[in-house]
Amino acid sequence: MKRRIRLFLHMICFGILITSYSVSADSFVFCDINTREKYIKEIEMPEEEALRRTENAYIKSKYLKTKDRSVVGENILFPVYKEASKQLPYSPICYVESIWNVNGQKHISKGTGTIISPSKVLTAGHLVYDYNYGQANEIYVYPGRYQSIFPYGEARAEKISYPKDLEKLNYNDSNTLNYRKCDIAVVNLNIPIGNSTSAIDVAFVPDSEMMALPSRQITITGYPRSGYALGYYDETTDSSTTIDGIMYSSWGKTMRCSGREILYDVDTRPGMDGAAIVCRDKWSTIDLVTGIDVSYPRETSDYSVGVHIESTYYGWIMGA
Repeated sequence: MKRRIRLFLHMICFGILITSYSVSADSFVFCDINTREKYIKEIEMPEEEALRRTENAYIKSKYLKTKDRSVVGENILFPVYKEASKQLPYSPICYVESIWNVNGQKHISKGTGTIISPSKVLTAGHLVYDYNYGQANEIYVYPGRYQSIFPYGEARAEKISYPKDLEKLNYNDSNTLNYRKCDIAVVNLNIPIGNSTSAIDVAFVPDSEMMALPSRQITITGYPRSGYALGYYDETTDSSTTIDGIMYSSWGKTMRCSGREILYDVDTRPGMDGAAIVCRDKWSTIDLVTGIDVSYPRETSDYSVGVHIESTYYGWIMGA
């Protein structure tokens, strides 16, 4: 009888351990950007649950691959021209401008975002929260921008949401770079601009699938700052370097995917942070946002770094 009781207790304890390891809980900040009111919410999601995608019924198109240009050097960044930038699959790509008002001075940061529902944009966390300045005071998005042309106008942020641990990330302090996995944010807009641009589906694609074809092949499109070498001369833009306000696209493959971190050999540059990591599903039928780009290649690395959308992040993004 005593043995049965002990065995029963061991089974209960073992079950508790299994439960504690199969569920992850994270804290996320939800903030009204106008009133500055915020609250923190715990979100739990079973790690093994492969939540698929948003079923947006918006974008079903394939990212264009430009193969008729010769590439000189190591960079492979191709400009998206004016007419293409306002059409699928590029119209959901946004130029993002964030403003901090600190002690009477304006601090501006620019990057990239992607429309994932009529009034929701996925972007980099450091475009909504800065280690030194706190939460941004204003955030504006411009889908499909081509230099001074804004085919869909402007939308501004009303609410933002991000992982609480983002507040510990300081890119100037290498000791905090582990929190780079938290550099992701959702921006809720004042208007449903996505009804005009369409959107790209968000999905949780497990690590193993990200390392297998076709999902391993990824595309990143964003707005790099001006002056970065393309590696060739582009006749249409009359430039061999990137130009501010023009989106550029590049593609490559996933080199490693582990939890919330993903490494890839895709060329990205400052300003493309926040751009969606897009792959095809395993049936090669639809484009999926499976993460965002946050760090371009530096001298110490041959790879770009992104935040992979695992199951907990997926649940948070869908509910934000």
